[in-house]
Amino acid sequence: PVLLPGGSLGALWLLRVDSLGNNLPSGIEENSPAAKPEAFDISAHPNPFNSSVKISAVIPNGTEDVKISMFDIRGRLIRDLAPVSVELDGEYNAVWDGKDGTGSDMPTGIYFYKISVGNTTTTNKVLFVK
Repeated sequence: PVLLPGGSLGALWLLRVDSLGNNLPSGIEENSPAAKPEAFDISAHPNPFNSSVKISAVIPNGTEDVKISMFDIRGRLIRDLAPVSVELDGEYNAVWDGKDGTGSDMPTGIYFYKISVGNTTTTNKVLFVK
């Protein structure tokens, strides 16, 4: 399950198809527990972006256990992002500069950011345009 806008739980399915329309595995798996977590909001600005994107998660009551990761369209981990700022109101911010973990530039495309807070995970997409 994933946390949807408004705080309700739902399922996230990423469907990939080949040139013949056959379904392919996405590479992104979700293993969150079914218990309803405390709600949190996520956003990415600007989106689409061409140099960097600020990813934010607002977590009520704050927590130290926040992880932000970037994935490509095939579900491969591109890079884990460390929050660059934590505000008193529970807002965690990280910036992705369009580079992978080795510092190499990533190509134009759709990328997914996954935010994990404790046992709760939510995923959304950004468009990187050079």
